[in-house]
Amino acid sequence: MTAELGTVAALVGEGFERIVRVLNPAYALADGHWKPVLWVEIAAARDRQLDLGASSFKEVSGVVLHSGAAGTGWTIEPEVGGDPKVLLEVASVLRRFTKDPAAVAFGVWDGFSAIRDLEDATVRLESRHYVVTRGPIGGIVDPTGYGPPANLAWSDSPEWLVVSDIDLPASYVAGPSDVADALLRHPDLECIEVSSETRLSEPLS
Repeated sequence: MTAELGTVAALVGEGFERIVRVLNPAYALADGHWKPVLWVEIAAARDRQLDLGASSFKEVSGVVLHSGAAGTGWTIEPEVGGDPKVLLEVASVLRRFTKDPAAVAFGVWDGFSAIRDLEDATVRLESRHYVVTRGPIGGIVDPTGYGPPANLAWSDSPEWLVVSDIDLPASYVAGPSDVADALLRHPDLECIEVSSETRLSEPLS
């Protein structure tokens, strides 16, 4: 059965035990350092109570992504396509559950100009093509050595998948129940469990 377009299943596929949405924070300058601002904090500042598993950043903040505007309590909008700081924390969780964390597969969208001339293998997922490489799980922040973080990362032992689509201000981690539990308990990640039928918060280009 084909997954319905616009759903989490269309992004990560079917058959995973559980799926977690990991939100990329906004940022605010505090004491000379960029401090992450959680979506739940932004929503609370606007007196909004929302399902953060499916809400868009506009619904949470009142600000359209890429508009250049700031909001109450934050200055920089969430990254799309993967926040390196968030991905490093996700990798620290996945490392504990991966049989060989030194041999993880990564996919980077081939539309990034820096990697267009790479001759690595490619894979297609929905309407996207990705350059595929392998390396240690910490390489998720720059698997090709040319700058962009991984838009895909996966392992077969156990089977898990991370999707950080170029249009989305969040990553989706699909995999075993113990991985989901560890992500949901992580003190520095804003995670919400979703289902395969959950609607994506933003349309994919």
